[in-house]
Amino acid sequence: MPNSQAANSNSSNSSSAQYTESYFTTCTGLGLPAERLLDILDAPEMAFKNPLHRFSCDAILDMIAYAQEQTGHKSIGLLAGTNFRPSTFLDVGQAFISAESLRHALKVNAKYQRLTQQFGQTGLDVDRKSARVTWTPYIEDPERLRPITEAVYAGYVSIGRWLLWHYNEDALVVYFRHSKPCDPDPCAEYFGCEIKYDQPFDCLEFKAGLADVALPQANPELLKTLESRLDRALKNLENLDRMTNQVHQCILYSLGQMPVNIVDIARSLGYSPQVMTRGLKDEGSSFRGILQEVRRQNAEFYLKANRKSLADIALALGYSDQTAFTRAYRGWHGVPPSQTLPAS
Repeated sequence: MPNSQAANSNSSNSSSAQYTESYFTTCTGLGLPAERLLDILDAPEMAFKNPLHRFSCDAILDMIAYAQEQTGHKSIGLLAGTNFRPSTFLDVGQAFISAESLRHALKVNAKYQRLTQQFGQTGLDVDRKSARVTWTPYIEDPERLRPITEAVYAGYVSIGRWLLWHYNEDALVVYFRHSKPCDPDPCAEYFGCEIKYDQPFDCLEFKAGLADVALPQANPELLKTLESRLDRALKNLENLDRMTNQVHQCILYSLGQMPVNIVDIARSLGYSPQVMTRGLKDEGSSFRGILQEVRRQNAEFYLKANRKSLADIALALGYSDQTAFTRAYRGWHGVPPSQTLPAS
């Protein structure tokens, strides 16, 4: 069984804007005022628009506790987790889809999980009888962490069913460190299996054979590109004091979602264009150079995903038309773009 000893709590632990927003929108959906929730998060109104903004894990728990107290809703975490989709986790979620199996997807997730959240770490143990998704939290108090724990496991069930295309697949049993929050129990209804509370560990068991079922959307080449992007994202997360890393990550998240120019990226990061330009120059880089690097990476991603036309890829990369994209691509690779990349 999993190790019941939780890792030491770290007050600097944080979660991504996208992940935090899942809990925030769940709370506002219950009628709570956004202004009050943002105050608890100690975040400005535009914080969710900044793809680099990280939210304190303690503040997120305070927000959920306030929402539960005000609404009487005891399962806000479960509600948030049932709405998790691969898109909630950005590139990490896309990597889930591209993995070969659930075992492989969980291994990828474990490597890059802190990009999304730093509440705890998941793992996978498999034997002949069952597979077990384990959860090692970074917070000792199981009752305080209960909404996150329920969300994590609800999310795994939701996404696992989605990845396997087995929409009626239930878990075998779920173990929670925390006590049963209310009766009737919404967890039992959602998971469709026995729920054991007040356990020495958190764990979700499912059929062992499901761990290695081939995922319908597996894409090894796309996963390789995603892992390269995620490795860079980890490096950026560890070195966000460098202007170059901040701008790179902001462009990566923003491209295809919003206009990408020096004014808008600087505003998203809280700088003036002049300050950002000077900072990049001091580090030996430039906005234009970073933009081109990210465009090239994203072009490879879109081409390997094979889900967009060349005209749509050009638009997603911020080019005026397909001709401009073709010209840039020819400069990178010496050949025009096609749905199959040349070997590197």
